Amino acid sequence: MCHNWRGINTDIRGVFLMSKLHNKAQEILEDLISNELAWSDEASDYIHESVDGHENVIYYRQAHDLCQALEGDEERWALEWLEDVGCKPASYDDWATQIAYAALYTATADLLDEWRNDHDNG
Repeated sequence: MCHNWRGINTDIRGVFLMSKLHNKAQEILEDLISNELAWSDEASDYIHESVDGHENVIYYRQAHDLCQALEGDEERWALEWLEDVGCKPASYDDWATQIAYAALYTATADLLDEWRNDHDNG
């Protein structure tokens, strides 16, 4: 019997990359909270700065790997976000970095929204 080990490795790598994405989003949220920026108008700027320098956003290979790991909602939200902000990537590699940026940004922003809803005293 022949096994598709490559497919298994790809699946494991995808799970690892998505876990890494969600862990980074959680880390950025924790930084926002500890720096008392979670309720601030500066929260989106802080998320942008944190995401913009992440290795999965600035290195093409890692951005492509992350894009391949995106599934379902994460992929759809990233592409919708890019469309909403009028992103027009100049190359294939630029598409990958923009999608990776959007995926991490939207994951972090969603966590912040959930945290705000859970801690809203109004």
